[in-house]
Amino acid sequence: MNPETDRFYEEDFHRLHYEDHVGAYTGFQHRMLERGLPEVGTGGRVLEVGAGRGEHLAFVRGCRGAYVMLDLRDRSSDIAASPVAQHLSRSFMVGSGEELPLRDDCVDRLIATCLVLHLTHPDRAFQEWRRVCRDGATLSLLLPCDPGMLYRWGRHWVVHRRLARLADLPMAHVKYLWAYEHRNHYLAIVSMLRWHFRADRMTIRRYPLRWGSWNMNVFTIVRITVVKPGPRIGATVTTQPD
Repeated sequence: MNPETDRFYEEDFHRLHYEDHVGAYTGFQHRMLERGLPEVGTGGRVLEVGAGRGEHLAFVRGCRGAYVMLDLRDRSSDIAASPVAQHLSRSFMVGSGEELPLRDDCVDRLIATCLVLHLTHPDRAFQEWRRVCRDGATLSLLLPCDPGMLYRWGRHWVVHRRLARLADLPMAHVKYLWAYEHRNHYLAIVSMLRWHFRADRMTIRRYPLRWGSWNMNVFTIVRITVVKPGPRIGATVTTQPD
C-alpha cells in the first residue's frame, strides 16, 4: 500500500464523496447500481468486494441472506457501528479482490463499486469473481468513465477542487492520488469484462445521459448474469455504442 493513498482513505475519502452535493450524486450512483435487482433470499449470499466502510449497505434492498464485505483495510468496527448493518446478517473479511478467500460457486450476487479502476491485476480479479459465483448469480459493477471527457471535466472542477480545499492539498498532490489509484482505462476494463464473461449475459448502461459515447457520460453500470457450466463462447451483451 501507498502511505499517501492510505492517508486519503483514512481521513478524506468519506467526506469527499459522501457529504454535501457530491454525496447526493454518489448516492444516485449507488441507487442505480441497485435498481431493478431481485431480492437475495434466505440462504443466499451477497459478496461486496472493496466494501470500504460499508457505504453501499444503506442502498441494499431485500437482502435476507448473508452479506459478506471484503476490503484491503479492516473496517469491521466502522461497519459494526452502522445502524443499517444491524438489520443484516453481515460479516467482514480483510483481503484482496484478486484472490478471494471463498470456495467455488458460493455467491448469489457480487457487488463492486468503483473498485475495478484501482485493481493491479483486473484479469485475475475477474477470473476470481466468476469462480465464486453460482450459476445464475448477478455481478453488479459501478465503473467510472475515466478518462472520458465529461468525467474528466467533473473530476477537475468538482472533485479535485473539493479535495484540495478539504485536505488543504496542492492540486499536484490531488492529481497524483488519482493517477496512482485510477490505473485502469475504461475501454480496457470493458474489453476485459467482455472477454472474461463471454459465456454470460451482460448489460452495460451509462449515466447520466444513457445515450451516446462513454466519453459523454460519467459512470457505467455493468450487470452480468453468470451462466454455468462453461465456458460457452457467444455471450449476450447489451450495450451502447462506444
